[in-house]
Amino acid sequence: MSNKHSIAAIILAAVTLLSSCMDNDDIEVNYYNDVAVTAFSLGNISHTVYTKKKTDPTQDSSYVESLSYSNYPFHVDNAQNRIYNTDSLLSNTHIAKSLASISAKNGGYLGWKNLDNDNYTEFASTDTVDLSKPRILRVVANDGSWYKDYTVTVLVHTEGADSLYWEDKGYDENISKLANIRGTRIGKKIIVYGTDNGSPKAYATDNNNGLAWQELLIGSESPVSMAANSTKGFALMSNGTVLSSEDGENWTTETTDADMRQLITASSSELYAMGNKAEIITFNLNDKTVRKETLKLDPDDKSKGKIADPDNIYPTKDIQGYTTKIATNPEMERVTLFGNNETDSIMTSWVKIVDNGNPERSQKWAYQTPDNTSKHLTPALENASMTTYGTGALLIGGKRLNLEEGSEGAKNNKPYENIYFSPDNGKNWWENCGNTKMYLPTGFSTYSNSAALINDGSHFWIICGGTGHIWKGHITTFSWQ
Repeated sequence: MSNKHSIAAIILAAVTLLSSCMDNDDIEVNYYNDVAVTAFSLGNISHTVYTKKKTDPTQDSSYVESLSYSNYPFHVDNAQNRIYNTDSLLSNTHIAKSLASISAKNGGYLGWKNLDNDNYTEFASTDTVDLSKPRILRVVANDGSWYKDYTVTVLVHTEGADSLYWEDKGYDENISKLANIRGTRIGKKIIVYGTDNGSPKAYATDNNNGLAWQELLIGSESPVSMAANSTKGFALMSNGTVLSSEDGENWTTETTDADMRQLITASSSELYAMGNKAEIITFNLNDKTVRKETLKLDPDDKSKGKIADPDNIYPTKDIQGYTTKIATNPEMERVTLFGNNETDSIMTSWVKIVDNGNPERSQKWAYQTPDNTSKHLTPALENASMTTYGTGALLIGGKRLNLEEGSEGAKNNKPYENIYFSPDNGKNWWENCGNTKMYLPTGFSTYSNSAALINDGSHFWIICGGTGHIWKGHITTFSWQ
C-alpha cells in the first residue's frame, strides 16, 4: 500500500463527491484511509459459437451469443494483490469488451490503468474494459491518502469444451487387411480385432503410442471377440473359451461355453455374450456361473402395443453394447445392447439394470421402445461402432441402412458423415454431438470401410479396417479434468 498516486480522474471524482456532501450540513461524512477490493465479478460478455452448416456439414458456421459470467468465482488475494479466476471462461469469449462489478472497502475509489500509458480511467460498471491482458486495478481510500494496486487476470480456455482434435497416426499394413473391425482397451493397451480372409486376427499397441502394432495371440490363436469393464478385458476364442486379462498380455481362463458367438460388454460383476438368436449368455464374474436369457417383451409391457413389428425387435448384426454407472447409486450399472437387423432404419436396443451390491435386485433385459416423435433416434449405420463418453456414448458408422428407396435420406446417404452422441442411455443421438466441436477427421469417409471407435480413458481412437489408417483424438474434457 502507498500514499502516493497519480490518478487525477479518480481523485477529482472523489473531491467533487465529498464537496457536494459537505455543502449539506445534515450529512455526516466519514473518511477512511484503509483500502481493499472486497469482491470482483464479470457480467454479460459476447461469445462466438462455432458449428457446422446444416446444409453442408463440411462447412464451418458461427454465431454470437451473450453469456452471463456473474456466477464464475473470482479470487481476491489481498496478500499478493491479485484478482483471478481458477475456472476458465469458455473459449472464444470476447473479454476485450468485458463488463465488471467491483466492490471496495469503505467506498474506496476504483480505476483501471490504461494499456497505452500510465494514466488511469475511472471504473464504471456500465463501461466495458479490455481484460484480454492482465490489467492493473487501483483502489484509492476515500480520504485520498492511500491506494493499492491489484493485477487482474482473466483466464479463458484456448480450446472449446467437448472439442475433439484428431492426430493422424499414420497407417498399419496388417490392420488394413481387417474386415468387420472392432476394438477395446485393456490396461494400457489398445486392441483391434476382426477377420483377415475369414480368419480371426487381432493387433495391439500401447495407448501412448499408436505406431507399433503387434499381433495379439492367446496361445496360438487370435480372439474372435472381445469386451472390457473398468478393471479387465475379456477374449472369446473360437472354441467358446473365455479368458480375462488386466494388462492385455497375461490371460486367465474364466469359462468355456460353445454357444457363445460374440462378447457384447461387461459390467463390474457380469460378462455378456450373444448366443443363438435373441439369446443373451451371462457369465457371473464372482461365482463363475452361466445363465441364458432370451430377449423378449414382458407380457405386461405397456409399450407392446406401440411397437409396429414385435417379432422384429432383435439385433442380428453389428451387435455391441456399453456399460455406464448410475450416478445416484454407485453399486448399480446400466448395460445397453444395440444392433441392426434386416428391415429397420434405426438400431434396436435393449437395456438391463445391474445391482452389483445385491444381484437379486438386478432387472431383466427390457426393450427400449423408440420415441417416434424424436428426430434423433439411433440411426442404423453399416458397421456401426460405439464407445462410452462420460455417462453417455459416441457412435460412428458407414451408410445408413434400410432407408426408403427414393427418399431424401437415401439420395444423400454417405458413409462416416457424422459422429453421434447420446446423453440419455441411447434413446436419442445427436449429430456431431449437438453444438459441440466434435467431428470426424477431415476426409475420413475416404479412409475406411469399417472402423473401430475406442475410448482409452484419456483419448479417443479410430482405427480403420480396409485402409489401416489410425487417428488419435484429443478431447478437451479429458485434458481439463
